[in-house]
Amino acid sequence: MKKESALFLLATAVAGATFAEQIIFEDDFSTYTGGTVNGADWRPKWDDSVTPAQTDLLTSDGTYAVLDNSRALRNYHAPTTHGFTLEGDDNMIIKADMRFVHAPGGAPETPNQSFFSLNLSTSTNWWEGSHVNKALVMRNAAIGFKHDGTAEVWVEGWVPVSDLGVDATAGGTSDWFSVQSSLIVSNGTIWIDTDIYGEGGNGLIADGTPMDTGLAEGTMVYAGVTTGFNEDPSNTVEAVTQVSEVHFDNFYVGTPPLETVIWAEDFDDLADYASVQTLPEWDVNGNNDKWVGYNGYAMQRPNFSEEKTGTGWGA
Repeated sequence: MKKESALFLLATAVAGATFAEQIIFEDDFSTYTGGTVNGADWRPKWDDSVTPAQTDLLTSDGTYAVLDNSRALRNYHAPTTHGFTLEGDDNMIIKADMRFVHAPGGAPETPNQSFFSLNLSTSTNWWEGSHVNKALVMRNAAIGFKHDGTAEVWVEGWVPVSDLGVDATAGGTSDWFSVQSSLIVSNGTIWIDTDIYGEGGNGLIADGTPMDTGLAEGTMVYAGVTTGFNEDPSNTVEAVTQVSEVHFDNFYVGTPPLETVIWAEDFDDLADYASVQTLPEWDVNGNNDKWVGYNGYAMQRPNFSEEKTGTGWGA
């Protein structure tokens, strides 16, 4: 038997199971060197008929993407071209690392206005189809979620911008954090649940409420980003929210990553017939000598009995 150093006989518990991470699309923006983010993978909004012109507002210098909210208006959508469907027990996530630039001058005059969101759409074209999201909004000197479902719109969450490294009065760039939208199917429609985590996805900061998108299971959908919907159609997102830029990176669409190994044991340091209990990380339930070392593995002691009798007890 081939020795697997990261697992302790767990294969018997999942025999026959196959685990595979399905990546629909991911982008670290390293290929965009000082230019706009578009082309084969992204289809950001372009519209020169309005002022300011809604063209070339999503850029990258090869390190991360930048959404220019100083010029962007509400509903500046940037869908990707990589579609997928969800049916039955399928589940997917859309996630990205992000930070924002807060303009000086304090909180915005009108609270609960959107400045960025992961987005789910039914078309690769920004001007058509359905666009559903749970947008990040500026709530005075804090951020929260705006739910834009088919039945109602409401706001929840309250994360002070100071917790993210920003003084609203002085302005500045926030710390990096992560935003993630989880997608599942429930009662025939796709549901979305967006949460905020610390940098790299570590530690839950804001826990959103699941929302029905109204999109039927099996619908071809496309992930992307958007400024989200605001009540003011003519002013820029910065003017409405005090957020002049959003930086985002490590955009990912796919199944949730396989669970991280928290701890592993290869039993190389366990002497033959020595109890597993002698290892500092183990606390064997029931009897300390039931599991022992042998040839670099852990095994149940031969002829084990509670009375500790039998030929297996004389090593």
